Amino acid sequence: MEIVGQGTLPNGTSAKIWKYTYDYSYRTYIDSLWVTDSSDIITVYTQPCRTCSQPFYYERLRYILPLKVSNYWYSDAPYSDTTKVLDQENVVVPAGSYGDVFRISKNIGYVTNSWTRDTIYFK
Repeated sequence: MEIVGQGTLPNGTSAKIWKYTYDYSYRTYIDSLWVTDSSDIITVYTQPCRTCSQPFYYERLRYILPLKVSNYWYSDAPYSDTTKVLDQENVVVPAGSYGDVFRISKNIGYVTNSWTRDTIYFK
């Protein structure tokens, strides 16, 4: 993950542009996110639709700060979206060991009677 620039959302809010690289199914992908932050909310948007007549940004994640175990919140998205801070723990990954990492659950329910459940680690 690296910050590669800065842009402005349609509502005039300044956002940092993050580039991230990930491997999936034997391929490497490069994608970008637009990230805004205020004193107590970090919001992550997918990149705008470049071929749409009116570009839009889709809210992908929202973090309400300070993070605290048992806190939870909902986004303003037109579908069911719940995020909850589950735990604070030590995490060991190939890149190293990290202490006091928050484990966060994000559940998204879609109109099509399907959902995703993600676990996010936030340091």
